[in-house]
Amino acid sequence: MRRGLAALVSAVLVTAPAMAETACPAPGAMQPASGRLPFVQTRHLSNIAEPIGSSGYVDISDAEVVWTVLDPIEVRTVISDAGILQAVEDGPLEPVSSAGVANPMVSESGLIDLLKGNFAAVSTYYDVEEVPASGSAGWRVRLHPKNAGVAEYLTGINLTGCRSIETVEIVQSNGDVMNIGFGTE
Repeated sequence: MRRGLAALVSAVLVTAPAMAETACPAPGAMQPASGRLPFVQTRHLSNIAEPIGSSGYVDISDAEVVWTVLDPIEVRTVISDAGILQAVEDGPLEPVSSAGVANPMVSESGLIDLLKGNFAAVSTYYDVEEVPASGSAGWRVRLHPKNAGVAEYLTGINLTGCRSIETVEIVQSNGDVMNIGFGTE
């Protein structure tokens, strides 16, 4: 389930689409993302004092999302409607345990819709709360899972942005927090 949650976090981060040059359109007006986006990710684990950092890029297409961590170790995660596959350090792609569409982290978390940038479908899986973005002209959205099985592992997801998703914060029920920033290397 932890790997599925990590994939969900990754998935949420890859929904950063290119938007027209207008003043911060509403999150629901965003179109699906495509192409390559660099990211920097910081994980704050509740039982470890120092945060764990990583960086890489995500490739987004209609068929799949490929989340590639380059530093500190190469890990490639392929997420699609068929499930989640992962390869470590040029190893073979292997299924992440219980990561098929029958897994609640895939089928009931909105993972596929988030990966494809289908922000309009998010309300099927989450209570969506738009909150004022403190100190900026952008927007901020809080997502709280509706499914009790997902809520057992995931407290919520906070998204900020303007013309695209710029940051994602994933808060797990065990106290772990993952922060992802897009467009930085």
